[in-house]
Amino acid sequence: MGAHDYTVTYRFYDKSKVKSSWESLYEEDAYDSGSGAYAGNATTMGKNPQFYDKAFDSESEAYQWVMDNHSKWGQPIACSFYLPKETSAAKQKRIDKAKEKLNAAKRKKLDWMNAEIDSFASRKSAFIGCKCCGSKLSRDWMSKGWTKGRQSNYYWGFPTMPTCPICKESLLSETAKTRLEKLNQKVLEAESALRRAEAPEPSKKLGWVVGGWAAS
Repeated sequence: MGAHDYTVTYRFYDKSKVKSSWESLYEEDAYDSGSGAYAGNATTMGKNPQFYDKAFDSESEAYQWVMDNHSKWGQPIACSFYLPKETSAAKQKRIDKAKEKLNAAKRKKLDWMNAEIDSFASRKSAFIGCKCCGSKLSRDWMSKGWTKGRQSNYYWGFPTMPTCPICKESLLSETAKTRLEKLNQKVLEAESALRRAEAPEPSKKLGWVVGGWAAS
């Protein structure tokens, strides 16, 4: 039999309240989905959390500590963490700006890739030579499998660039490969900047992640 993560987050510090809230969850789980060693819910851990006042800077750190330190069928672990501050107007402005930069980087990448596909398909030569395996490929036949990318709402569908169907090597020129690598790097940098902007700032208030591995 296996086990899966089973945790709940309480956004208050009062330990007695945390304990009673977990006990209520235990009773609800027993009623809704049964109890026992392999119930896959709170009942596999018992009613009494073990409290560890670690005061981590984020909920994700507390969750990871719980999962790293809990043993299947052991008592539930309660690990404290600082609740995040409410998002200020200044922070939201930084987030919005980072999102704009990310979307601009993705748009630039998408437009270039689509233009490169158009350019590749419109060349006059009837055949394409693969420098890797030496295959001679029909440009007309190859172009039928090229689909341009698109963007819809928050979905970015980047196209698959021309590759040799024999050896799977890219058919782009070295110049085009370098350009694509730079565009990919710009997107990665913008994604990293957005993650930094969105990272929650800890407040002075504490909460708890409670649970562990639920046997099932």
